[in-house]
Amino acid sequence: MTCRRRHAAPLLHGPLRVALAGLAALPGLASRLGLGARLGRAAQLGLGARLGRVAQLGLGALLLSVLLGPTPGATAMAPAPGAAVLSGAAPVAPPAGTLAPGAAPVAPGAVTVSPVATPSVPGAVTVAPQAATLGPATGVRAIAVADQDPAMFTDPAWLALGIAEARVVAPWSLAGGARDQRAARWLDAARRAGVDALVSWQPAGGRLPSGPAFAAAFRAFRRRWPAVHEFATWNEPNIPGLRTAAHPGLLVGYWRTMRRVCPACTVLAPELIDFPDAPAWARRFEAAARAHGIAWGLHDYQDVNHFRPLARTVTARLLRAVTGPVWLTETGGLVAFRNFPYDEARADRATVRTLAVAARGGRRIPRVYLYNWQARPGARWDSGLLGPGGRPRPAYWTLAGALGRTAAARAAVAGR
Repeated sequence: MTCRRRHAAPLLHGPLRVALAGLAALPGLASRLGLGARLGRAAQLGLGARLGRVAQLGLGALLLSVLLGPTPGATAMAPAPGAAVLSGAAPVAPPAGTLAPGAAPVAPGAVTVSPVATPSVPGAVTVAPQAATLGPATGVRAIAVADQDPAMFTDPAWLALGIAEARVVAPWSLAGGARDQRAARWLDAARRAGVDALVSWQPAGGRLPSGPAFAAAFRAFRRRWPAVHEFATWNEPNIPGLRTAAHPGLLVGYWRTMRRVCPACTVLAPELIDFPDAPAWARRFEAAARAHGIAWGLHDYQDVNHFRPLARTVTARLLRAVTGPVWLTETGGLVAFRNFPYDEARADRATVRTLAVAARGGRRIPRVYLYNWQARPGARWDSGLLGPGGRPRPAYWTLAGALGRTAAARAAVAGR
């Protein structure tokens, strides 16, 4: 377990990289100046604030692609129990998971990037709460968290961030007799905390539910949690080996049912893993649904943890394949997992890359859910913003900086 680096992470791995954006237009200049390897020294010199205006000119994501090039020796990831699958392997139980510049006026509730000095990190470029917008005047609160533990909602480190949305994965029959009621406790805690929930459905047994069974369960859910109005049709159906991977049309009925039962709800199409076939899968689903402009969910773990070039991510390909918005409903940096040895700094860089991918999508990516809040002791999959003991990791401070809540987060963590 490494020691926390006293709140420097938001500047060193998030806002500073955005602030140095203008260097991306001159390939190789960053390396010739030594900035790629010495961002910590640049932070000490106060370059973050001086170059904040450059970041506003729209070059931030480009520099990220220079500074965060492909990870040497990266290999394809495989699934782990209790985690989202990252490569074409056998299915496993899924986990429970904006910075585009622009000077246009912002709609109520939206926030734009601006240089703001915090007491703890002079010259840091932060983003005011609630969350950064992904495109000019989108009016959305974009950065959220995906997690399965209801204890998150009472953690002072969470409360300090002022996040208004969170995501949970639940069995489709949660309100209709499902044995696993952990998501119910999470939803009740979210309601008490005043947090808007995005609910993504997963199997409650071996088989897909019939149309009438799913409709009855969804109506029961709406009666029990009427304030929940955001849903994803299914969690990670494109895992190789699942029936849904070969037959996207099997899930169209659930999508239609939720839209019919709750016309005022936001209903995403299934949430896909960023396998290479995800864009084609999405097109087949839309063809079966005879609908276009559908909102999608995507889990882009491979894009961001393998530092794929921004123009060649599966996220970018999906945005070209469909015309609707794409929510990044699970994403973030891996601290440890199989061939990824424990490395909090690498996970933080992947979190920065997540924001760069979202920025490149602009208003087409209206929300980002970082997975997950706190690591579990002994778990093979570790992408927690907090360590198992509750210590904030560098990615937490990057998130706090992106939300403009570094000072509040520091006070909350110190007062625990």
